[in-house]
Amino acid sequence: MDRILNNKKLQALIFAAMLILIYATFLAPSENDHQVINVNPQQAQELIAGEPDLIILDVREPHEFQEGHIPGAIIIPLGVLKDNLNALDSSSPILLVCRSGNRSMQAAGILLDEGYKELYNLSGGMLDWPYNTQTD
Repeated sequence: MDRILNNKKLQALIFAAMLILIYATFLAPSENDHQVINVNPQQAQELIAGEPDLIILDVREPHEFQEGHIPGAIIIPLGVLKDNLNALDSSSPILLVCRSGNRSMQAAGILLDEGYKELYNLSGGMLDWPYNTQTD
């Protein structure tokens, strides 16, 4: 009987160790697990108003940007983003903007790969932006 109990205790211990290993390997959050947070226009407005270090990064083409953009936004088109990362402070939060939210999500992937951490995507892009825009 003692031998059976010892085997069950050993099995339980092995099972617990396996669960801990699985959690540590696959499920536990790590410092490198960063994600993009999708925000609607209202949430983006609140972010702009409440975060003084926020970078508003518009990844559209220059002609799209000239038609209207969020005041204070900088433009770095998606196609040249990788070559212009030095223009961005990797420690600042970044709100990514495009026409519909697709290119900005692609840009977010690039920034995540480069180690940027606090990224927000304007879901719906400028198509859904109901607030004032600036034109150049």
